[in-house]
Amino acid sequence: MTKHEPDYIRSLVARCREDEREAWGELVALLTPVIDVTCWKRGVVGHDMEDIRGETFTLLFENIDKIEEPGSVISYAMKIASREAVRLRKRDSRRKEIVDQDLLEFEPIPEPEPDAELLMDELREMLEEAIDRLPPKRAKLLRLKFFSEDQPGYKEISKELGVPVPS
Repeated sequence: MTKHEPDYIRSLVARCREDEREAWGELVALLTPVIDVTCWKRGVVGHDMEDIRGETFTLLFENIDKIEEPGSVISYAMKIASREAVRLRKRDSRRKEIVDQDLLEFEPIPEPEPDAELLMDELREMLEEAIDRLPPKRAKLLRLKFFSEDQPGYKEISKELGVPVPS
């Protein structure tokens, strides 16, 4: 059984619910790349991404017993990280700061290291494989909500999936 199979994930969540420290370590290792890619996709990097990762794991720890389908812990983590990233971006866009002219003179961000690009490719592949193992409707929902360029709202997603709008 591999680390990305639903049965493994369900057993991992069950072990976490029993407060098994090693299981929590495995869950953190499994979800960290997923959370990071979710943040990165939303334009959140660096310390802000680390804050969102911490918030996601805190909420996961506090609510592990409330997750109805343990196999959905990956999508649960993605949803939290996405929500927090959007919240952060909205908060930052509302800030009105006076910008010092010296701050406008900056050095360009260096190109990512080849290893970083390789890691991101591997993370994307792992995420795609996990999504591909979901039932088709759930996979389509995740792709629409988290990977669509135009970021459709609930109405558009509901229409696309042929399901009622959530209340």
